[in-house]
Amino acid sequence: MQKRGRPYPGDRKSSLRLAAVAWPFVAIIVIQVVLATFSLQMVTTLRAYVAGESHWSKAQHNAIYFLNRYIDTGQSIFLRRYELAFDVPMGDRDARLALEQNPPDRQAAFDGFLRGRNSPTDIGGLIWLFEHFSWFSYMREAVSHWRAAEPLLLQLETLKDEAVAAPESGLLERRAWKARLDSINNLVTPLTERFSTALGNGARFVQAALLAANFLIATLFVILTLWRLNSFVRQRRAVEGELAWRAMHDQLTKLPPRAAFEKVLGESLADGSAVALM
Repeated sequence: MQKRGRPYPGDRKSSLRLAAVAWPFVAIIVIQVVLATFSLQMVTTLRAYVAGESHWSKAQHNAIYFLNRYIDTGQSIFLRRYELAFDVPMGDRDARLALEQNPPDRQAAFDGFLRGRNSPTDIGGLIWLFEHFSWFSYMREAVSHWRAAEPLLLQLETLKDEAVAAPESGLLERRAWKARLDSINNLVTPLTERFSTALGNGARFVQAALLAANFLIATLFVILTLWRLNSFVRQRRAVEGELAWRAMHDQLTKLPPRAAFEKVLGESLADGSAVALM
């Protein structure tokens, strides 16, 4: 007698057959979950970079505005506001330089992005995307615009130092400084717009690519389901046919038994068929 609690061999075989049937479906579901998680992370982080650029761009405009006011008035409050605004893009710059080190300095990158007024909950994703997907064409293009804007922005510090060193500057010198401010702003602004455009295009590309991948996987799931159903139907028909044949034939002689003969005879007589016995 089979001991209680120990599985029967038939149970083990049934479990193996069930696993063989179920594993492709489980694999597809797991792949879809992974793709959905990856797509959400990718798109969310790209959008976080776009949001960070808005802080960067706003701070850049504020820095130029307050430096302009300082040149006009010489009031230290405008110089302080310029420095606070200027620290935002400089924080992002420090974060990028920390991530470009070998190995990357993630803590310094975190601190830099925090100075750049990025949300602390987004910074992990910003670091992850830069570390692992800086080769991505849209990301690479955005970073190139980012790098190109920084030397122009650093010119503000040179201009600020000149203005601080010459508080009694004349009208012509102040006009020259203000003209340089306008020139810097006109050169930097298009680069920030291209940065956002590149990342926006990247987010749309990722969404479209992952949507297509999910559609293909869903199609595969449907095809696999139909194939399995068709296989089950064929197996069931084969079993039913086998059972029907065994019901009408003797297992030793392979001939129809007397009961089957009498059944056929009765059916033939009932529908009026002529049966001749010799």
